[in-house]
Amino acid sequence: MYKYIWCKINIFQIISNNISYPLLSGLIFPDKSKLAFQGNFYMVLLNKRHMKEVSDSPVQYRYGIVGRIFGITKNKYKKRPAGITESFEYKYTTSRLLYYVIGMFTIVIARILWKFRVEGKENLPKNMHCIFMPNHLSHLDSFAVNIPLYPSRPVHFIADEKLFKNPIFRKLAPHLNVFPVRKGAKQLSVVEYSINLVKRGNTLLWYPEGQRHKQPWLNKCNPGKLGSGWLATATNVPVIPVFLRGPEKAMPVGKSITWGRRFRSIEILVKYGKPVYLDDLRQLPPSKEVSKMAVDRIMSAIEELRAEVDARETNNQPKTT
Repeated sequence: MYKYIWCKINIFQIISNNISYPLLSGLIFPDKSKLAFQGNFYMVLLNKRHMKEVSDSPVQYRYGIVGRIFGITKNKYKKRPAGITESFEYKYTTSRLLYYVIGMFTIVIARILWKFRVEGKENLPKNMHCIFMPNHLSHLDSFAVNIPLYPSRPVHFIADEKLFKNPIFRKLAPHLNVFPVRKGAKQLSVVEYSINLVKRGNTLLWYPEGQRHKQPWLNKCNPGKLGSGWLATATNVPVIPVFLRGPEKAMPVGKSITWGRRFRSIEILVKYGKPVYLDDLRQLPPSKEVSKMAVDRIMSAIEELRAEVDARETNNQPKTT
């Protein structure tokens, strides 16, 4: 009897998630009905008995075909239940209406809470077909980079898959150009998807550090990731370094949003730099060494922007006698 009831509940969940929601989504977003499954599939996977197991590190077998047949591996790898990045459908289309409406609402709220200072917009290409690579300090970094660009061109950007556990965010994200990535995992599929996304004429925001800096008071960036260098050299578009300062105060790591003692008491600086020169590296065959040189140039460009800001702030400080 209990098994029959449990089976009925599972059938009801699958029907409601994969039929009812797509129909409603098709009425609101005409070209999104086939995409509605992407956010709800993870809810079905919450039952651990139906979860697949995956590994973040590639498996290396010994003895060729014999090792593959008998499962003899070189490296030890840990398996984990499949998460959002494995169940997320990366083929989606932006809802421009929803993007502009939510963007307008976000900008109004953000400018009430914080004071924004934008520099270097003259360095941006006119068609906005580029890759933005900022330093990563807070969950607000993506909004800080996008707010000065609104509404010229929608920007695609990555987000930690933990944010997709929120059902509201998970349903809105595909319509707002947000796709998940697992922090600390070497997900080549996400980099490949991002490369194809840029080659199709889209604008991308990518964090070369890979994750937020847990100690922003050190005033330096984390080392860049090889995947960022691969992305930069595989796409023939300008790479714009961006320096951010202030989001770490508006939303510190592990804490909620704050606006300080009063509204607009926290200043958020967004400084766009000149495109990073990578043409010589793009002519070389792809390799780890080329990716390393590319990401080092990007991180150096971000640090140069930091040095300019620090020097200006030092000169503007009142001299004490």
